[in-house]
Amino acid sequence: MNRRIFNRGEEVREEEMKKEIGKGKPSMFDFGSGPVPAHQHPNGGGWVADTARVDASSFIDIKAQVYGEAQVSGEAQVSGEAQVFGEAQVSGKSQIRQTRDYFVLGPIGSRNDILTASHPLSGEWLVATGCTCLPLSAFREAVKKTHKGNLYEAEYLLALDFLEKLISLREP
Repeated sequence: MNRRIFNRGEEVREEEMKKEIGKGKPSMFDFGSGPVPAHQHPNGGGWVADTARVDASSFIDIKAQVYGEAQVSGEAQVSGEAQVFGEAQVSGKSQIRQTRDYFVLGPIGSRNDILTASHPLSGEWLVATGCTCLPLSAFREAVKKTHKGNLYEAEYLLALDFLEKLISLREP
């Protein structure tokens, strides 16, 4: 990955920036569409755009990136050269090792929300919309209970069926 790093407007080498992690100095980082205000996350040193939200308890590896309006919360880990972006929500004990370890779809449901599914440290994939984050099977049951017989139930179940098929293709 060819990354351009800026510190107070000056382009610098990645090794120099590793020394600056956690010092709170304003920086710019190019996530691919030109430099934007960003900082290195104190837990791992990965780059986080100032428009994104990442909890202090989350781990963002030195080569990982979080940008756009993405949210990473809880004990979630973003490692390797993974990128979490757009309106993705990675939470709980999810582990994103590559960009393909999560899936985003939306708007969907009665609130026109964004559905994010992410690879957990162990067990079932986690599915999140709004403030709800559940294992896939529990999310499916919650949808059936909440939206029984309406358009939103059909919409969510179709998305979950697609997600399960996608997971089966990606994970042998």
